[in-house]
Amino acid sequence: MVEPLGAGDPRQVGAYRLLGRLGAGGMGRVYLGRTAGGRTVAVKLVRSELADDGEFRARFRHEVASARKVGGTFTAPVLDADTEGEHPWVATGYVPGPGLDAAVREFGPLPVGSVRPLGVGLADIDWQAGKLRGRQRGSSSQRSRRFGSLPARGWHSRPALAPLG
Repeated sequence: MVEPLGAGDPRQVGAYRLLGRLGAGGMGRVYLGRTAGGRTVAVKLVRSELADDGEFRARFRHEVASARKVGGTFTAPVLDADTEGEHPWVATGYVPGPGLDAAVREFGPLPVGSVRPLGVGLADIDWQAGKLRGRQRGSSSQRSRRFGSLPARGWHSRPALAPLG
């Protein structure tokens, strides 16, 4: 749900005009923004106290650089970022709809036909992130009692859900 901008909220971040507030967390606030061409984006603006922390900035730079390399059907692309400015931020593609927690709270457990593609998408994102960290070498798998194994078969193949039967 998009909330109206408050008196203390910026009206512009980088090239993005802010339309409303999508949420807030430990790192900062996330706003709904719009490009000059009309595309809606999500803009994460880092809290001021974190912007002054050199260690945090290094982690934020790394997060943004890694997120630029991870892509696909199940991720919102990084469109733009300023990790060096007075108030660091990152803009990603905006995906309308409720968060997973809100959807489950409102509608109950997801049907199997939705959970399986979601699981495959999450496994793919984890595989890509692990590849960036140099974590997936050779054969390994992550076990989940509910969803089975999430195999990571090396640098060349994608993970897939495998039922435990």
